[in-house]
Amino acid sequence: MANNKSGGRQGLPTTICRFTFDGFPVEIFGQALPVERQNAYLHMVVEYELLCLHQAAREAIRALKRLGYKTEPAFAKHFGLLGDPYRVLLEMAKASLTREKLTTEEDIETQRHHRG
Repeated sequence: MANNKSGGRQGLPTTICRFTFDGFPVEIFGQALPVERQNAYLHMVVEYELLCLHQAAREAIRALKRLGYKTEPAFAKHFGLLGDPYRVLLEMAKASLTREKLTTEEDIETQRHHRG
């Protein structure tokens, strides 16, 4: 059985469909915004980075999810993040993307200087 709802996120019309498939909860999120700019995607990027840096966190976070925590609150609890977990992870993602962009721009500038 699916649970569908429409509303707004990030100031945009949003449709979310939640259901369970083979015992696994699934959420489909639709929005007229490129995926790379959606908050859910940005959360996923920073969660991936945290798991790459802290491999042992994976099972601890899964255990929290089995206890009923949603993903972002589970990450916040495990890593001791204070405040609204959705906002904190979003700010971390934006900071990470800014660092990545700056690093890429520095690499391009360095290559220009070495060619000249």
